[in-house]
Amino acid sequence: MRQLAEHYAGDPRVMFTVIDNSLGRGKSKLSDLDSVPDISKNVPELKEKLSEALEQAHRIRSISDSVYRGFRENT
Repeated sequence: MRQLAEHYAGDPRVMFTVIDNSLGRGKSKLSDLDSVPDISKNVPELKEKLSEALEQAHRIRSISDSVYRGFRENT
């Protein structure tokens, strides 16, 4: 997002809106780009957490087998 913001800086046709939804359901709030974490530093850790979330969602049947396979095959 930061790269896109830099690329389009000064272009009046482009505007970025950051919404912080980390506070739980119904508690989202507007934020700014500086508050967005830089995930490029934690890619292996992030992949591990996403993989665990995918497995859990599949285990409790909140996602279908086809959605599970689609994500699993592309990781």
